[in-house]
Amino acid sequence: IYNLTNNESLIILAHELNRPDLLEHVKRNLYMTTKYFEPDGTLFTLNSTRQDFGTKTYPFALFESYMVMAHLDNNSDFAYMAKHIFDMSSNNPYDISDQGYYSFAGRFVQHMEYTDHYSGNVEIKPFDFTHYDSFFPNSDIARIRDDDTSMTILAKNVMTMKYQYKFLSIHMMCMADGYVECEKIEKTEKGYRLVSHDKKTDITLDFEFKKDGAEIKVDAKSNQPYPCTIALMFDKEGWLSSDDYSLQARMGNNIFIKNKKFKYSHSVKFYPYSLFIETDFEDEGFADLAISKVMPTDKNAFTVLFSAEAPFNKTIVIKKS
Repeated sequence: IYNLTNNESLIILAHELNRPDLLEHVKRNLYMTTKYFEPDGTLFTLNSTRQDFGTKTYPFALFESYMVMAHLDNNSDFAYMAKHIFDMSSNNPYDISDQGYYSFAGRFVQHMEYTDHYSGNVEIKPFDFTHYDSFFPNSDIARIRDDDTSMTILAKNVMTMKYQYKFLSIHMMCMADGYVECEKIEKTEKGYRLVSHDKKTDITLDFEFKKDGAEIKVDAKSNQPYPCTIALMFDKEGWLSSDDYSLQARMGNNIFIKNKKFKYSHSVKFYPYSLFIETDFEDEGFADLAISKVMPTDKNAFTVLFSAEAPFNKTIVIKKS
């Protein structure tokens, strides 16, 4: 997504050169951008090649592009998105730090040149940007969203998957001979598949998005026994609990899970949302080997690790509550 720079440049060029055909690129880009909105209002950035990679980014910088294109194209969808972004800035009670209403109004004043494009009125009609299953094979990414839940599958990235339910999210990584960056993503009958081949293992990850959660199948093949690890990273502090224990999950820490089921809950009481994880990973005997391959634990996440010896076929089930 080349949002601000490319959109604004093409809008200016279309105006100065009398080339309205250039606006088609902006239009296509803005429609694609609607597939990157997360349930908490942020933008998905894990496939970015710029400095915003993996950051918590809100879409306020896109307001001008949606607003201008709504008028230039008489586009009610873009008018709806512009209003959505403006309302989110002025009404969002959650963590938008310095991107609140007054900062947003200041941005608008900085771009007064756009007011030349605001002549007339554009009808605002409801535009559904919260339900889709979109596959971008040339970008090695699939994005699925169903209202308050989203799932992203990524090839050529150390993060193979992100699952988000409201304000809770899980990121998934795989480790074998090194960090697994799957070289291929393909659509299947039930969802999406990632495929990886390295010197030691062949790993296939099958992802299925479901109404109540998701299912991930991990198929690891090897000519000889070889330890592999799955890492699930939670980006909110909270509580990890099962029938046998309950512990506080703090950023920067990690844990190997021995039992098959656990629940992850947000630490803030007015977030009554949880994610249940169930898996058939059982053997933590390869923990020492696996942990030596793990980079220093992400300071912004609590990491849960599973290990097994390839060849194996395992399943991870995520359910929301």
